[in-house]
Amino acid sequence: MKRLLAISMILILAASLNAGKDERVLPYSALISSAKIYLGQKTKDYESATQRLQEAIDNYPDPLEAYYFMGLIHSERAEYREMLDKFDKVREICARAEAEENKKIKKRCKKEKMLEQIDDIILAEWEKTFQSGVTHLKMADSLSGEIKTASDDSLKAKLERITGDLLHKAKEEFEVSLLLDSTKFEAWTNIGMVEGHLENLEAAVEHYQRSHQLNPDDIGMLPDLANALYKLERFADAVLVYNEMADKDTANAIWALTYSAICYQKLKRQDELKQTYDRILEIDPNDAQIRYQRGMYYVQQASSEEVRDSLSHLDQLIKANPKNKSLKKAKEDLIDYRVNFYKMALPDFKIAAEQDSTDAFYQYWYGTSAFLANEVELARNIYERCVAINPDSKDCWCGLESVYARLQLKEKYEEAHAKCEGE
Repeated sequence: MKRLLAISMILILAASLNAGKDERVLPYSALISSAKIYLGQKTKDYESATQRLQEAIDNYPDPLEAYYFMGLIHSERAEYREMLDKFDKVREICARAEAEENKKIKKRCKKEKMLEQIDDIILAEWEKTFQSGVTHLKMADSLSGEIKTASDDSLKAKLERITGDLLHKAKEEFEVSLLLDSTKFEAWTNIGMVEGHLENLEAAVEHYQRSHQLNPDDIGMLPDLANALYKLERFADAVLVYNEMADKDTANAIWALTYSAICYQKLKRQDELKQTYDRILEIDPNDAQIRYQRGMYYVQQASSEEVRDSLSHLDQLIKANPKNKSLKKAKEDLIDYRVNFYKMALPDFKIAAEQDSTDAFYQYWYGTSAFLANEVELARNIYERCVAINPDSKDCWCGLESVYARLQLKEKYEEAHAKCEGE
């Protein structure tokens, strides 16, 4: 083998005598052959191979083979930016040859299937770095669980340090994956997860959104994107993602819609809040909490500032014009409008109370909506059931005080009044 190598080098040096451009520069083919020999040794001589390839690049036009082998060297040494730079040079030369119909260079491009090999190399490096990042991220997740249960402070600090190192290592590897191929949504999703674990929420959102743009059908990352936006208090953006998740992931629709409702509450977008409650109850009609929330929506509408101001304004007008029948009729209509909201709330509070019959809180609101809807006997039954469940419920005793006053039950009123006052 040593003899063959020596003969090859002698031939290469002899060929240099024919170099017309500069006697000190080997012919292009000799430089490429020499580099291949250095790379074919059992212990590869990267330095000497790189020197020969650089000579080819510096002294000859369209040195696509030289760029290709330089790219291979950078790949084996995990120098990915340099690798991509050299491979891009190969693509540029071959693309120009196609555009100019340069048959000679086109033939060289196809000779060793360089373009296909480049794609395969980049894909292999992407898969290697991506899987390594996934492994480190999983290890960090596993240690995070142990941190929560660690009772020893020194152990906890050590685990936190190791977890941080693993997350940063995973981040570096996913960044390499993106450098190699930024069109794969998986890398964007995973680096978003890492940034989320590191509490870099703005960066997490940016990466999740890039992933979503590349693959809108991937529902797996929607909860993480929505939750990151929610933590950032970007409720208008978060609710769009929660709603999208509800549409695409029916198994988790109620969870997503519940958070949509919370966002609408914070944004004070009442109409959309009500529509969201309706959607949840279409899926699960017996959800006690959402029944209660929708009931409260109706109560709030009945007692809105707009309704209160309108009644106050009508009272002033009636006081100034006591004989005006149209004003009295307008007030009656507004009161009916208000009572109708309590009637709409009544079925929701009823179901909530039935679903959790031991909760005095639900019973109280069921009774209150009945009373305000002028269903006085129904309210009495509900409040009495409420104080039977919880004899210390001042709210229900106060409700009974109003009921007994309306029904003119003096003794019961006095008992309820005492309980309401906490006597």
